Amino acid sequence: MHSMREPRIHYPGAVYHVMSRGVERRVIFSSDTDRRTFLTYLIDAIQRFNLSVFAYCLMGNHFHMLLAVRDIPLETAMKNLLSHYALYFNWKHERVGHLFQGRYGALVCQNIDYIVQLIAYIHLNPVRAGLAPTPADCTSSRAPASGTGACRSSTSPQDSSRFSTRTAAWSWCSTARSTTTRR
Repeated sequence: MHSMREPRIHYPGAVYHVMSRGVERRVIFSSDTDRRTFLTYLIDAIQRFNLSVFAYCLMGNHFHMLLAVRDIPLETAMKNLLSHYALYFNWKHERVGHLFQGRYGALVCQNIDYIVQLIAYIHLNPVRAGLAPTPADCTSSRAPASGTGACRSSTSPQDSSRFSTRTAAWSWCSTARSTTTRR
């Protein structure tokens, strides 16, 4: 008999390290079009569910994101994002079945120093995997996509202004932490 999953921790201002990989470690991003489509769905989720994304990395068979929620729980946004992307990917690549391996991972991040280290980890993921010489080289078709930012109300995945700097992420996280800890 299966036991019930523990519910996700949710509170306004919660910051999460979210990750997911392809079933059987298979590819979930096989082209720039796939990556752009995922980012388009991510932007939609950001706008619909009032998320802030501080960093992301789309590798071939998995992704990492550092994001914050407001009033709507993370699970609502992730269900929307992952189900839309899975439907697209299965249609585009003429496949059926699960795209993602199990439930996505989501770790609550409450320490600002850890958050800053996590942003570096996410950006260095493709560099450590030997897919790009530097994080700045992660925008070509040969490398995964990565970025930093508070994705808020962009209408185009090519609009890089939707991403703020690491300093802005630090500032936002500091503000979120101080307001959360005062409650």
